[in-house]
Amino acid sequence: MRKVVLSTLGAVAAIVILAGVLVVGSRTSLASPAALAEDGNPYVKFEGTVESRGTALIPGEQWRIGGITVTIGVSTTLDQEHGPVVVGAWVEVEGWQQADGSVLAKEIATRRNPGEQEEVEFKGVIESLPAAPYVGVWRVSGISVTVNATTTINGTPALSRVVEVRANRAADGSLTATKVEVKGTQDENEAEREWKGFIEKLGPGPAPRYEGDWVVGGITVTVDSSTSLNYTGAFTLGDWVEVKAYRQADGSLLAKKVEIKARSEHDQEQADNVEIHGVIQYVTALTGTWPVTWEVANQTIWLTGTTIVDESKGQAAVGAWANVEGDRVGGQVWARKVEIEQAGIGDNSDGDPNNEAEIKGLVTSLTPLIIAGQEVVTDTNTVIQGTLALSVTAEAKGRWVSTPTLHFLASRIEVKSGEGDRHEGESEYEVKGTIASLPAGPDYYGTWTVTTTQGLQRSFEVTTTTQRKFENGNPQVGCWAEARTRLQGGTEVATEVEVKDCGPSDNDGQPGEGEHLEHEGTIEQLGSGPAPRYEGEWIVGGVHVIVTSTTFIDTSEGTPAVGRRADVKATGHNGQWVAYKVEIKEFGGHEGEGHGGMSLGVAATQPGSSAVNVSNTSGHSRKPDLVVRANGDHHLVWEESDGRIYHSWKVKGGTWSLPTPVSTGFHPDMKEANGTLYLVWADDDGTGNYEIYLAQWDDTAKAWGAPQNVSRTSGQSISPDIGADGAGNLHFAWADNTPGYWVIYHGTLAANAPVPSARGQAPHMSVAGDGTVHLVWQDTDLNGVLQVYYSRFDGTSWSTPQDVSHSSRASTVPNITLDGSGNPHMVWEEMQAGGTKDIYYAGWTGSAWSTPMALASTEADSFVPEISFGGGAVHVAWTEAGTATSNPRLLYRKLSGGSWSALITLLSNGTQLGESYIEADANGEVHVTWANYSSTGLVNPTWDWDVYYGAGAVLANRIYLPLVMR
Repeated sequence: MRKVVLSTLGAVAAIVILAGVLVVGSRTSLASPAALAEDGNPYVKFEGTVESRGTALIPGEQWRIGGITVTIGVSTTLDQEHGPVVVGAWVEVEGWQQADGSVLAKEIATRRNPGEQEEVEFKGVIESLPAAPYVGVWRVSGISVTVNATTTINGTPALSRVVEVRANRAADGSLTATKVEVKGTQDENEAEREWKGFIEKLGPGPAPRYEGDWVVGGITVTVDSSTSLNYTGAFTLGDWVEVKAYRQADGSLLAKKVEIKARSEHDQEQADNVEIHGVIQYVTALTGTWPVTWEVANQTIWLTGTTIVDESKGQAAVGAWANVEGDRVGGQVWARKVEIEQAGIGDNSDGDPNNEAEIKGLVTSLTPLIIAGQEVVTDTNTVIQGTLALSVTAEAKGRWVSTPTLHFLASRIEVKSGEGDRHEGESEYEVKGTIASLPAGPDYYGTWTVTTTQGLQRSFEVTTTTQRKFENGNPQVGCWAEARTRLQGGTEVATEVEVKDCGPSDNDGQPGEGEHLEHEGTIEQLGSGPAPRYEGEWIVGGVHVIVTSTTFIDTSEGTPAVGRRADVKATGHNGQWVAYKVEIKEFGGHEGEGHGGMSLGVAATQPGSSAVNVSNTSGHSRKPDLVVRANGDHHLVWEESDGRIYHSWKVKGGTWSLPTPVSTGFHPDMKEANGTLYLVWADDDGTGNYEIYLAQWDDTAKAWGAPQNVSRTSGQSISPDIGADGAGNLHFAWADNTPGYWVIYHGTLAANAPVPSARGQAPHMSVAGDGTVHLVWQDTDLNGVLQVYYSRFDGTSWSTPQDVSHSSRASTVPNITLDGSGNPHMVWEEMQAGGTKDIYYAGWTGSAWSTPMALASTEADSFVPEISFGGGAVHVAWTEAGTATSNPRLLYRKLSGGSWSALITLLSNGTQLGESYIEADANGEVHVTWANYSSTGLVNPTWDWDVYYGAGAVLANRIYLPLVMR
């Protein structure tokens, strides 16, 4: 069946797919081919086989594609990147639906026929294979592939040899090889490497060779007297080069050849030209150490020694406006030129206090009012146009007054932009967000309030002149709304408001046959089927969906539970929504909602002075990770709701730095190895494929270095964990679906491979000083019940995975640490008969795992356990949800001398608690960070998730950690 997507442009049209025929509600007029694109006809996409076509793109000519007549227009284009558009080719058509059912084509592009087998290529080590002539099932780096009599085999295969495989993937996911090429042993295969990238660091040797360690494209490589250098003039930072190198015995890379490539070649091969215009949110001084990162318009940009920074119109500073020209390479923006448009006092370049001046930039404080880093004073004569709020862009016009002290007195302040787009010189704004409150129907005239993705509250008026678009259903709290507003007398009045994403749009609530639904909400009810799938009728965000045995349930971020968020994709069948995919999200992942379905009607108190709000942003800060370094420095990272990872740090006894963005991505994890701090996270590589990235903290520059891709697989790589042995060698673990299902990968900087027989997700590991890797993860057993598994790598091979939880109920989210003798200790969540979860523990006795024990058994849900070793004891912390009679709590127990302490409450408040992280140092001091849902402001409180930190000493069975919120 063809895939059809409808986008409405100026008209509402309905699409129904019946027996492979496309029926579209259409307009009544038929214009000429040249004019049809402008008459508002519905815009459609569909795929099908080219049945007939003309010899050229002649306007007015009609082709036949997938049973539909396609008319060629004057602007029709062909995209033949995936093959020529010929009779028999499978193509995608975009264009405008006409009254007679034909489509005026905007673009015709070749695509892979979904009915064909998908061709895949991969590379790996042979783990098992049949005897000669080698026909049968091979195992290559954890991937099963069938070799038959028609498969071409180049070379002689043998165990431990590296092969490149080309195979066809069938509908059931099985692989049949068409070609196998034997490359050699793993060591031989990895001996030589080629790549291209920017020069980020040159060696300390004299020009023009700069011998020593270079960094190219995030990879360190040594240049010595044997290296062939191909250049004109001299190498400079930011040059685009090609490197050919050999891997030496110690794992380092020695350059054989380095060649400068033309910038135009780089543009064609690697980069997309980009322009970014916006407010500078973070700036690093240009001291000659490259590269450095700035933050402009919520995007990280990289500056090198060749970047031109034009400060002729002002200085680069937080709050100034910047225009960036650059290249997007591997998901990162590398700046060629940065022009500062306004900074500080702007037009008052002569500094005369009597001349009118202007300040334009980001509002970072309201009391006092600070714009572009400069305090702005107002009086009764100041005219303010728009609503001042944190994180909006504003322009203040006025003059500098010298008495009693020099200050800027504004005569007029105009809000230029908010959450939406910047409209220079216009008074129209875009407001987008989740409806928080609105007036009564049926007209919904009055004040609407929405919560933006950054957690800001924006209000506007809907009047009789507002164009209201309610095709997706009548507005209600929780729906997504988009509005265009204009300022009228200081009030934002909507000229247009559109309601989106309110679930099913049918008036009778019944989905049409084959209708598609994408919906995200909180799980309010699970099906009556057994855990962990709970097949049956679910209620998600008010929408009833049926989960069946064929529904794919993605549990990479958590298991199904009432109160968790879920992203549902479903189709209509027999009057019901039948889910084909459900993606489980974290607790409380949406504004105004938390885990366990708790009410937010309780006024929240704030943390005491000993509990520090480190993130303190207007958005939602979650999933913190903490490292206390050997020198006493504290480093904290977390996820922010804007899709980026943030970092803050402090010296021991000092104060936390302002949060700064590190990169886009999620699931950050840090580790110190031999005095160097490392950070890993998962992020989109720019093509829709998620990889694991590594960055190193520079103690001199006080900044993170360029990211390095350490996963390098063709599948999705998520949930990274990092460890290090006593020599400082780094180890990584993550979940990966390269084989077509989720498996656990282990890797180093040199190589990676799937862990044998380790299917599943949510990996955690701990690495001993001698390099032994202890790994835990979750996967289903033969009965379909999620269990916690353990395997150990001794440097040569992995042990057979052990089911440690071995429970009749779901066991998930494991974590692990090693004690001073190198024995592993692990904790996890385990479902109970009443539907709640408890935290369980097991430890290695020297020959076997101890019997799992519950660390606490309460009526409330317990989740996300963290475990650490320090001061001769094992420390465990976890979060407990609140109940009707109890507040949420952050709980703690420690194991010392073979005995467990009593259950200790580290924190209890009337709001909500999210993920926590615990680290105990060698002195027995416990450091805790956690996500807390709280409010700021008393009259109109704003609620969001923030990351907090606290520390205290552990003595006997008490922990002196003054974190109680009173």
